[in-house]
Parts: sequence; C-alpha cells; structure tokens
Amino acid sequence: MLLVLVTTMCAVWVYLDATKNKIGKTPEGGFLNISAGAWGVCSLGLWVVAFPLYLIFRSKLIKNAKDHPVAVSKRGLKATLIGILGISWFVLSAYQQYLQQF
Repeated sequence: MLLVLVTTMCAVWVYLDATKNKIGKTPEGGFLNISAGAWGVCSLGLWVVAFPLYLIFRSKLIKNAKDHPVAVSKRGLKATLIGILGISWFVLSAYQQYLQQF
C-alpha cells in the first residue's frame, strides 16, 4: 500500500514538473512526445516504466520544451485529478486487503 502512495506522489510530481517546464506534445513527434497529462497518468499506471523514463529523458524533454513550449491551463485541477485517481487506487487497495482478512 505504501507503493501506491509513492506512485501517486511521483505521478503528481511528474505532471507538475512537466507543466512547469512546459513539456508537452510537440510537432516534432517521437516515442516520448506525449502531453504532460499523459506523463502523469502513465506514471500513475505504469510507474515502474514511465517514471524512470521521465527521469532519464527529463533534460532532453526540457531542452525540447524550450524550442516548443506547451502551456497548460487548469494545471492545479489536473494535478488534483491525478492525485484523486491515485488516492482512489489506495482506498480500493486498502478495502481489498480489509476484505481478505475475513
């Protein structure tokens, strides 16, 4: 269950970091050319793959964002939604563990 909380915090951080650095989908294309929201959701759902990928390619993504900045509206709301998804996952996991006790 601790892993779910860590994953959620990482996903929210990835989204906030990507939006702060104006990382997003650009016309250049490429394998890692996804929106900040997609980075956040992928980090939540596929943490073991997406989070390390983001960290490894973060400097390259930031450099690309300086040439092609992507502005995001309602940044706080979207970060909150990613957090709510993660907390919901945590609650469901806790409930499932509770049910397994009986």
